[in-house]
Amino acid sequence: MNVAQIRDWLVTQIFDPLKNVHGLKITLRAGDIHSVLGLTRRQPSVCQALRTVSQYTQIVVLHAARPGANVYANQPNGANVWYTYEIR
Repeated sequence: MNVAQIRDWLVTQIFDPLKNVHGLKITLRAGDIHSVLGLTRRQPSVCQALRTVSQYTQIVVLHAARPGANVYANQPNGANVWYTYEIR
């Protein structure tokens, strides 16, 4: 599964059903998406899809965080990166 396919899955399965709930904030963990999709060693693709999904929907990425660390300096593509979005 490539980045575009993962992003399409995120849009159709997670964000489209919520598109009328304006102001809703949702947090997704990269590793959870990786597991749900049954992927192996595709964590960087999942993180890239999570970072860029807002370009394809009416959502805004508010925050990306890795508990206890600077997400961009330390494993920006790790399983424990959490992305918070707001539905617009």
